[in-house]
Amino acid sequence: MSGLGATARAGDNAQRIGIIGLGSMGMGMARRLVGAGFRVTGYDIRSEASDALVQSGGNAAASPAEAAREAALLFVMVVDAAQVEAVLFGADGAVAALPRGAVVKVYEKLAGISVSGGKKPP
Repeated sequence: MSGLGATARAGDNAQRIGIIGLGSMGMGMARRLVGAGFRVTGYDIRSEASDALVQSGGNAAASPAEAAREAALLFVMVVDAAQVEAVLFGADGAVAALPRGAVVKVYEKLAGISVSGGKKPP
């Protein structure tokens, strides 16, 4: 597959994208990509998130490896570095299943900042 364009090709030739983490950001991206014609396969530890992706026209994966298997581009959107490591390199991890030349983009949520007394730190 050569680069990802602004829109996907139709049918079986559509660009394949994997998404690991179907929370608000991951699901939002997945739905937009499906709507643009990309073939999206997503994985989440919550089955209801995977079910929602299927209802939106995407495909559910049973593991991070399955989400990555045919992806030209893999988005990882999880909470922290430990989860990134687990989904990429753990049991059924995505890295071992990625096709040669695939691109991985990792997003991990930032830890919240606690502000004492409602004031910004100096």
